[in-house]
Amino acid sequence: TIQYFIEQKRFLPLSQFFRQPDEEFVGSEEAAARNYAQAWSFMHFVLHSKAMKKDGPKTCRKYFKLLREGHPRDKAYQDSFGKLNLKAVQDEWLEYMKTL
Repeated sequence: TIQYFIEQKRFLPLSQFFRQPDEEFVGSEEAAARNYAQAWSFMHFVLHSKAMKKDGPKTCRKYFKLLREGHPRDKAYQDSFGKLNLKAVQDEWLEYMKTL
């Protein structure tokens, strides 16, 4: 579970998570387990937390739309999440994960 990776401090910082290439996302069994758990938990946070409910879904939709359109991952990241204080979002996500 993502709680395991958080407790072990083996989750990816969000700024790195959103920029990793596809081949790294599933690069090993552990990476795949961590990344899928982290992706699920972050989307749960975006959709259900008070902190992200207002702008989070719109930001994620923009990120995924840019990726589908073929934009490089770094550009999709900058054009969507680049305006956020991602460290603060990460801290809020980590706190939210403690409540699940």
